[in-house]
Amino acid sequence: MKIMEHTLQAHYKTIICGATCSGIGAALAAPESTLVVERSAAVGQEYIESFNPGRNDGPIPLSSFGRSFVLELRQRNLTEAALEPVHLPGLHPVLCRRLLDARVQVLLLTEIIEIRQLPAGFEVDLFNASGLHTVTADRIIDTTTCRVSRPAEIRPAGRSLNAYIHTGIADQGLPAASDPGVEFVQGRFSAEHIVKWTLAADDDWPAARNGLLSYWHTRPSVLLPWTIAAIASVFDCEVQRGLQLVTDGWFWLPSKGYGHPVEAIDQGYVHQKRWEGAADGVRRKV
Repeated sequence: MKIMEHTLQAHYKTIICGATCSGIGAALAAPESTLVVERSAAVGQEYIESFNPGRNDGPIPLSSFGRSFVLELRQRNLTEAALEPVHLPGLHPVLCRRLLDARVQVLLLTEIIEIRQLPAGFEVDLFNASGLHTVTADRIIDTTTCRVSRPAEIRPAGRSLNAYIHTGIADQGLPAASDPGVEFVQGRFSAEHIVKWTLAADDDWPAARNGLLSYWHTRPSVLLPWTIAAIASVFDCEVQRGLQLVTDGWFWLPSKGYGHPVEAIDQGYVHQKRWEGAADGVRRKV
């Protein structure tokens, strides 16, 4: 889906690295002055493509924006309640529609080549199929797991390779985990079951797939009626929660710092609204 066709502006108040859930939330808080830069062709892939429907870590207060987003998901039958599992295939079109309706400018398949700090703000070189572009911004928010705006060795607190599993047995409940490093997660609907295969710190993609498939080949007898239906194309990662300062005006707000896509969207929105209010010298209620 083509998100936006507007001509690039010379300057933006905020450039958001990553069309993640928290990045989309931040963009929706200030759509007229924000540019979202995404190196892939997808949105929300840190949850959708990793097969992570979200977990409920307890009572987390949502802003009015977050509550309205939950209401939309409930109306579309994509979740049952706030911070309950989300039907991931249905989340993608909702995110795209929100971006389109708000007229947020999003550049997909675009790389950030370099960010240079200016006396006031930043100069950013972007590259995509239409060539090299340079824009300026007052603020940078990187919402990616690996912090693509300033690459560094980011060591997640935990990683897993997830897969949807299926059984033809009617009303079959969630399997019980009997092996260390294996977890079973319930999706939005009763037929949605996900296995999470915990990865070692140095596991690359081939090692991760081999580990999961080797385990499944010798899986316990209780799992024999189950088959792997699809394997995620993105690792499911846990990283530090919250807004972190890279340098003055440059922040890292990893979307996967939150346990649920709705919480990530909400927190991105809240952080951007607070900054917009502070930048304008206005105290705003979120």
